Amino acid sequence: MTASASIPRVLSSEDGQELMDTVILPSNDYGNRIEAGRDAQGLQAGSGVAVNPQDARMFLTYGEFPLHSLDELIDLALPYVANPHSISMIDVGSGCGRLALYSALTRGSPQQPWNVHGIEISPILHHEAVQALNRAMNGGHAVDYQPQPGNNSCCNLFLHAGAAQEWKQVFATAHVVFAYSTAWETNGFSEEMGAMVIGREWSGLLSESCPNGSVVITTDRALDPAYGWQLVDRLNVDNREVMGSTGYIHVLKRWDEMGRK
Repeated sequence: MTASASIPRVLSSEDGQELMDTVILPSNDYGNRIEAGRDAQGLQAGSGVAVNPQDARMFLTYGEFPLHSLDELIDLALPYVANPHSISMIDVGSGCGRLALYSALTRGSPQQPWNVHGIEISPILHHEAVQALNRAMNGGHAVDYQPQPGNNSCCNLFLHAGAAQEWKQVFATAHVVFAYSTAWETNGFSEEMGAMVIGREWSGLLSESCPNGSVVITTDRALDPAYGWQLVDRLNVDNREVMGSTGYIHVLKRWDEMGRK
Protein backbone atom coordinates (compact mmCIF):
# COMPACT_ATOMS: atom_id res chain seq x y z
CA MET A 1 0.00 0.00 0.00
CA THR A 2 1.34 3.42 -0.98
CA ALA A 3 0.16 6.96 -0.22
CA SER A 4 1.47 9.57 -2.63
CA ALA A 5 1.48 13.31 -3.23
CA SER A 6 3.28 16.01 -5.17
CA ILE A 7 4.92 19.10 -3.68
CA PRO A 8 4.17 22.17 -5.80
CA ARG A 9 6.70 24.53 -4.21
CA VAL A 10 9.83 24.00 -2.18
CA LEU A 11 10.24 25.49 1.30
CA SER A 12 13.42 26.72 2.95
CA SER A 13 14.84 24.38 5.57
CA GLU A 14 13.80 26.84 8.30
CA ASP A 15 10.21 27.08 7.05
CA GLY A 16 10.10 23.33 6.51
CA GLN A 17 11.23 22.59 10.04
CA GLU A 18 8.72 25.05 11.50
CA LEU A 19 5.88 23.54 9.48
CA MET A 20 6.83 20.02 10.53
CA ASP A 21 7.20 20.94 14.21
CA THR A 22 4.00 23.01 14.51
CA VAL A 23 1.49 21.55 12.06
CA ILE A 24 2.37 18.29 10.33
CA LEU A 25 4.00 16.36 13.21
CA PRO A 26 3.98 18.81 16.13
CA SER A 27 6.87 18.60 18.55
CA ASN A 28 4.45 18.71 21.49
CA ASP A 29 2.97 15.41 20.24
CA TYR A 30 6.36 13.66 20.39
CA GLY A 31 5.36 11.54 23.41
CA ASN A 32 2.34 10.13 21.60
CA ARG A 33 4.49 9.17 18.63
CA ILE A 34 6.95 7.41 20.92
CA GLU A 35 4.01 5.53 22.42
CA ALA A 36 2.87 4.56 18.93
CA GLY A 37 6.38 3.31 18.30
CA ARG A 38 6.19 1.13 21.39
CA ASP A 39 2.85 -0.22 20.20
CA ALA A 40 4.47 -1.01 16.86
CA GLN A 41 7.18 -2.95 18.70
CA GLY A 42 4.63 -4.83 20.77
CA LEU A 43 6.05 -3.32 23.97
CA GLN A 44 3.90 -1.95 26.75
CA ALA A 45 5.09 0.93 28.91
CA GLY A 46 4.99 0.20 32.64
CA SER A 47 4.56 -3.53 32.19
CA GLY A 48 7.54 -4.26 34.41
CA VAL A 49 8.78 -6.87 31.93
CA ALA A 50 12.51 -6.69 31.19
CA VAL A 51 13.36 -6.71 27.48
CA ASN A 52 16.55 -8.30 26.20
CA PRO A 53 18.46 -5.88 23.92
CA GLN A 54 18.72 -8.72 21.39
CA ASP A 55 14.93 -9.13 21.28
CA ALA A 56 13.95 -8.80 17.60
CA ARG A 57 11.42 -6.14 18.53
CA MET A 58 14.23 -3.81 19.59
CA PHE A 59 15.36 -3.51 15.97
CA LEU A 60 12.03 -1.76 15.26
CA THR A 61 12.86 0.97 17.77
CA TYR A 62 11.13 4.27 16.93
CA GLY A 63 13.14 7.46 17.13
CA GLU A 64 13.13 10.93 15.61
CA PHE A 65 16.36 12.02 13.97
CA PRO A 66 16.92 15.81 14.01
CA LEU A 67 15.87 17.50 10.78
CA HIS A 68 18.87 19.82 10.70
CA SER A 69 21.20 16.84 11.15
CA LEU A 70 19.47 15.07 8.25
CA ASP A 71 20.13 18.14 6.11
CA GLU A 72 23.81 18.11 7.04
CA LEU A 73 24.17 14.45 6.07
CA ILE A 74 22.24 14.74 2.80
CA ASP A 75 24.30 17.80 1.83
CA LEU A 76 27.45 15.80 2.59
CA ALA A 77 26.23 12.87 0.49
CA LEU A 78 24.99 14.72 -2.61
CA PRO A 79 28.44 15.46 -4.13
CA TYR A 80 28.96 11.68 -4.35
CA VAL A 81 25.80 11.27 -6.46
CA ALA A 82 26.12 11.33 -10.24
CA ASN A 83 24.19 14.26 -11.69
CA PRO A 84 20.90 12.74 -12.85
CA HIS A 85 17.96 14.69 -14.26
CA SER A 86 16.11 13.87 -11.05
CA ILE A 87 17.04 12.38 -7.67
CA SER A 88 15.36 9.46 -5.94
CA MET A 89 15.77 9.32 -2.14
CA ILE A 90 14.60 6.60 0.24
CA ASP A 91 14.10 6.78 4.00
CA VAL A 92 14.32 3.21 5.29
CA GLY A 93 12.13 2.65 8.33
CA SER A 94 10.34 5.95 7.82
CA GLY A 95 8.11 5.65 10.88
CA CYS A 96 5.56 8.46 11.04
CA GLY A 97 6.95 9.90 7.82
CA ARG A 98 8.75 12.80 9.44
CA LEU A 99 12.05 12.70 7.53
CA ALA A 100 10.42 11.75 4.24
CA LEU A 101 7.84 14.52 4.49
CA TYR A 102 10.43 17.11 5.48
CA SER A 103 12.76 16.12 2.65
CA ALA A 104 9.91 16.26 0.14
CA LEU A 105 8.95 19.75 1.31
CA THR A 106 12.48 21.16 1.18
CA ARG A 107 14.24 19.39 -1.71
CA GLY A 108 13.98 19.47 -5.47
CA SER A 109 12.93 21.94 -8.14
CA PRO A 110 10.99 21.80 -11.43
CA GLN A 111 14.38 21.66 -13.17
CA GLN A 112 15.68 18.80 -10.98
CA PRO A 113 12.70 17.16 -9.29
CA TRP A 114 13.11 14.71 -6.43
CA ASN A 115 11.18 11.55 -5.70
CA VAL A 116 11.20 10.85 -1.96
CA HIS A 117 10.15 7.41 -0.73
CA GLY A 118 9.46 6.37 2.83
CA ILE A 119 9.30 2.64 3.59
CA GLU A 120 7.78 1.54 6.90
CA ILE A 121 7.03 -2.02 8.01
CA SER A 122 4.65 -1.12 10.86
CA PRO A 123 0.99 -0.52 9.88
CA ILE A 124 0.60 1.60 13.02
CA LEU A 125 3.39 4.01 12.09
CA HIS A 126 2.46 4.00 8.39
CA HIS A 127 -1.05 5.10 9.39
CA GLU A 128 0.47 7.99 11.37
CA ALA A 129 2.54 8.94 8.31
CA VAL A 130 -0.54 9.01 6.08
CA GLN A 131 -2.32 11.21 8.60
CA ALA A 132 0.67 13.58 8.58
CA LEU A 133 0.58 13.70 4.79
CA ASN A 134 -3.13 14.53 4.94
CA ARG A 135 -2.33 17.49 7.19
CA ALA A 136 0.22 18.71 4.66
CA MET A 137 -2.36 18.39 1.88
CA ASN A 138 -5.05 20.15 3.92
CA GLY A 139 -2.67 23.08 4.36
CA GLY A 140 -1.96 23.26 0.63
CA HIS A 141 1.66 22.16 1.01
CA ALA A 142 1.05 18.97 -0.99
CA VAL A 143 -1.39 18.05 -3.75
CA ASP A 144 -2.62 14.85 -5.37
CA TYR A 145 0.17 13.04 -7.17
CA GLN A 146 0.14 13.25 -10.95
CA PRO A 147 2.40 10.92 -12.94
CA GLN A 148 4.54 12.16 -15.79
CA PRO A 149 4.09 13.79 -18.22
CA GLY A 150 2.56 17.02 -17.03
CA ASN A 151 3.95 16.90 -13.49
CA ASN A 152 5.97 20.08 -12.90
CA SER A 153 6.27 19.63 -9.12
CA CYS A 154 9.46 20.16 -7.16
CA CYS A 155 9.12 16.76 -5.52
CA ASN A 156 6.92 13.68 -5.41
CA LEU A 157 6.40 11.80 -2.15
CA PHE A 158 5.57 8.12 -1.77
CA LEU A 159 4.89 6.47 1.59
CA HIS A 160 5.09 2.69 1.23
CA ALA A 161 3.80 0.16 3.77
CA GLY A 162 5.67 -3.11 4.16
CA ALA A 163 9.09 -4.63 4.64
CA ALA A 164 12.04 -3.26 2.70
CA GLN A 165 12.35 -6.57 0.84
CA GLU A 166 8.90 -5.96 -0.65
CA TRP A 167 9.99 -2.71 -2.29
CA LYS A 168 13.10 -3.73 -4.22
CA GLN A 169 11.73 -1.98 -7.30
CA VAL A 170 11.96 1.28 -5.36
CA PHE A 171 15.55 0.60 -4.26
CA ALA A 172 16.44 -0.23 -7.88
CA THR A 173 16.12 3.46 -8.82
CA ALA A 174 17.64 4.97 -5.66
CA HIS A 175 20.33 7.63 -5.76
CA VAL A 176 20.37 8.38 -2.00
CA VAL A 177 19.21 6.13 0.85
CA PHE A 178 18.99 7.26 4.47
CA ALA A 179 18.79 4.77 7.33
CA TYR A 180 18.48 5.76 10.99
CA SER A 181 20.47 2.65 11.86
CA THR A 182 21.54 3.47 15.41
CA ALA A 183 19.65 0.44 16.82
CA TRP A 184 20.55 -2.02 14.05
CA GLU A 185 22.36 -5.26 14.80
CA THR A 186 26.11 -5.26 14.11
CA ASN A 187 28.97 -7.68 13.62
CA GLY A 188 31.02 -5.75 16.13
CA PHE A 189 33.63 -2.99 15.91
CA SER A 190 36.06 -2.69 13.01
CA GLU A 191 39.34 -1.05 14.01
CA GLU A 192 40.18 -0.53 10.34
CA MET A 193 36.98 1.40 9.72
CA GLY A 194 36.74 2.91 13.18
CA ALA A 195 33.07 1.98 13.34
CA MET A 196 30.56 -0.64 14.33
CA VAL A 197 29.72 -2.67 11.23
CA ILE A 198 26.15 -3.49 10.22
CA GLY A 199 25.44 -7.19 9.70
CA ARG A 200 24.48 -9.06 6.57
CA GLU A 201 20.72 -8.49 6.92
CA TRP A 202 21.02 -4.85 5.89
CA SER A 203 24.50 -4.61 4.35
CA GLY A 204 23.56 -7.44 2.00
CA LEU A 205 19.97 -6.40 1.33
CA LEU A 206 20.94 -2.85 0.38
CA SER A 207 23.80 -4.07 -1.79
CA GLU A 208 21.52 -6.50 -3.62
CA SER A 209 18.72 -3.95 -4.05
CA CYS A 210 20.45 -0.65 -4.84
CA PRO A 211 22.07 0.22 -8.17
CA ASN A 212 25.83 0.51 -8.49
CA GLY A 213 26.97 4.00 -7.54
CA SER A 214 24.08 4.65 -5.16
CA VAL A 215 24.86 6.52 -1.94
CA VAL A 216 23.68 5.25 1.44
CA ILE A 217 23.75 7.27 4.67
CA THR A 218 23.71 5.35 7.96
CA THR A 219 23.94 6.50 11.57
CA ASP A 220 26.29 5.19 14.27
CA ARG A 221 27.02 2.03 12.25
CA ALA A 222 28.76 1.57 8.91
CA LEU A 223 27.83 -0.83 6.13
CA ASP A 224 30.04 -3.86 5.62
CA PRO A 225 32.57 -3.31 2.78
CA ALA A 226 32.42 -7.05 2.03
CA TYR A 227 29.16 -6.26 0.19
CA GLY A 228 30.67 -3.56 -1.99
CA TRP A 229 30.17 -0.57 0.29
CA GLN A 230 32.94 2.01 0.11
CA LEU A 231 32.99 4.32 3.13
CA VAL A 232 33.76 7.74 1.65
CA ASP A 233 32.90 10.22 4.41
CA ARG A 234 31.59 10.64 7.93
CA LEU A 235 30.29 13.48 10.08
CA ASN A 236 29.38 13.93 13.72
CA VAL A 237 25.93 15.50 14.02
CA ASP A 238 23.50 16.52 16.72
CA ASN A 239 21.09 13.85 17.99
CA ARG A 240 19.58 14.43 21.40
CA GLU A 241 18.16 10.90 21.58
CA VAL A 242 21.62 9.32 21.86
CA MET A 243 23.83 12.28 22.87
CA GLY A 244 25.05 12.79 19.32
CA SER A 245 25.43 10.57 16.25
CA THR A 246 27.98 9.87 13.55
CA GLY A 247 26.69 9.75 10.00
CA TYR A 248 28.49 7.46 7.54
CA ILE A 249 28.39 8.05 3.78
CA HIS A 250 28.86 4.99 1.55
CA VAL A 251 28.98 4.48 -2.21
CA LEU A 252 28.13 1.10 -3.69
CA LYS A 253 31.04 -0.17 -5.79
CA ARG A 254 29.87 -3.65 -6.60
CA TRP A 255 32.07 -5.95 -8.69
CA ASP A 256 30.43 -7.64 -11.67
CA GLU A 257 31.07 -11.18 -12.89
CA MET A 258 33.99 -9.91 -15.00
CA GLY A 259 35.76 -8.43 -11.99
CA ARG A 260 34.96 -4.85 -12.98
CA LYS A 261 33.49 -2.16 -10.75
